[in-house]
Amino acid sequence: MSQEIVLETFYRHPPERVWQALTDRRALSVWMMDNDFEACLGHQFQFQSRPLPGLKVTIYCQVLELEAPKRLVYSWKERPSDIPSRVIWTLFPVEGGTQVRLQHRATGFVSIPGFGLPTPVGVASPVENRWHGEIDSRFTDPTAIVHPLQIASSTSTDGLHRASEFLHYQTNWHYWLHQKLPGVLTMSSDRQFLQNLYDAFNNRELEKIIAAMHPDVKWANGVEGGFVYGRDAVREYWTNQYNVIQVQLEALEFETDEHNRNVVTVHQIVRDLQGNLLADMTVQQIFTIENGEIVLYEIGETETIKEMIQQTIASNKQ
Repeated sequence: MSQEIVLETFYRHPPERVWQALTDRRALSVWMMDNDFEACLGHQFQFQSRPLPGLKVTIYCQVLELEAPKRLVYSWKERPSDIPSRVIWTLFPVEGGTQVRLQHRATGFVSIPGFGLPTPVGVASPVENRWHGEIDSRFTDPTAIVHPLQIASSTSTDGLHRASEFLHYQTNWHYWLHQKLPGVLTMSSDRQFLQNLYDAFNNRELEKIIAAMHPDVKWANGVEGGFVYGRDAVREYWTNQYNVIQVQLEALEFETDEHNRNVVTVHQIVRDLQGNLLADMTVQQIFTIENGEIVLYEIGETETIKEMIQQTIASNKQ
């Protein structure tokens, strides 16, 4: 026998954006718990939380399946000796965004968030064996939101009684998916989205950056000036640059201007392939993001990388 929680919800963001929120450890720490997750098959990691003073909750996990940006599966144990349950994320691209299905399956002793203590299968539980949850007014009423870990982690009689009351309409997964994750995807999503791209850029993960662009993106040529147009042109542009220079970017500040563009102040260091410094500057990089994709990238008023390199070379000769 098994128990299963199944939740489905829609987010007005592309699958790539939702996938980042599910697999980036910094994003996960905002909407779920602190963690050391890595999107690597077989990686063992932990979720950790401190819901009450002096109480530390640790969830032991391992990545079992990984197919970006479609499917993520990891095991879940509240104690090292538990029989692991399985968390399954499935992302479906639909018009206007992404349909997300979460399945949390448990066999034997249940280890599903919101239960607190494992419950043998077959023993009466305040929750149905299969709970297919949908959002209703109980999940959107702010007066009803009490963090489930604070309830389920209590070992007092009163705490267990309160847990039984809340489990009919609130589990950790409901709280995370319907209260926490939307905030990460909307209010702070652009910042996290761009930070992930800066990380990818510094790791030379070019295809990850290309995937975040609109097919007809207009992209500033920071080396020579002007623009390049479309994903293929941007790919060619940066492939050529990787063959002659190394660029390291550090995002210092994120802002939004009056046109709702994302303005990022960036420390940019350019070196040749031998590691010699060619340019060290602070620039403003400006992104217009629509429906989760970069449609326009601009650079604030500054000299091009080529001009900065020429100045550095001339200075070194003096």
